[in-house]
Amino acid sequence: MKAGIHPEYHDEVTVTCSCGNKFVTGSTVDSIHNEICSACHPFYTGEVKYVDLAGRVDKFEAKLEKAKIQQSVSAKKKARQKAREEARKNAPDSLKSMLRGAKQQVAQAQKADGKKKSASDSSSAKQASDETSDDE
Repeated sequence: MKAGIHPEYHDEVTVTCSCGNKFVTGSTVDSIHNEICSACHPFYTGEVKYVDLAGRVDKFEAKLEKAKIQQSVSAKKKARQKAREEARKNAPDSLKSMLRGAKQQVAQAQKADGKKKSASDSSSAKQASDETSDDE
């Protein structure tokens, strides 16, 4: 074995349980404190016993409270965001957006006029071809 890399092993370490039971074992730590042991564990004693290690129920309740607070905060944020969106919808357009909209309307009108002209040009060309065929 390499020297200097292994922890010091203690032959006689006292293990103390929260119920008061003590026993001796070997370990690398000086002393051990347990919340539950074979003398008080419900499996070995046959008793029904509520075991709350390190306040797990309290931790769960704290998480539950935190989640409720988070939900209320997120609901408030959503309500504020919805109100902002409504305000934006009801607010007058900016000058830039008004100009952009006007340009789009002009472009659409020009397209529509172009289609009408091309349709009237094709219909007049058709009438002219019809007249020439009638003459023959």
